Amino acid sequence: MPAHFIAFDVLQIDGQELLAEPYARRRVVLEGLFTEHGLTPPWTLCR
Repeated sequence: MPAHFIAFDVLQIDGQELLAEPYARRRVVLEGLFTEHGLTPPWTLCR
């Protein structure tokens, strides 16, 4: 069976913890990662 990785939040990037950041800011970072790395299925960004 094919599998997908579904992301809805990012908690750390480049060794920097983002837990103190508001969710909206973490979401912008996550969307940027998808764009920067050209992630497509099986990587999926949950809305």
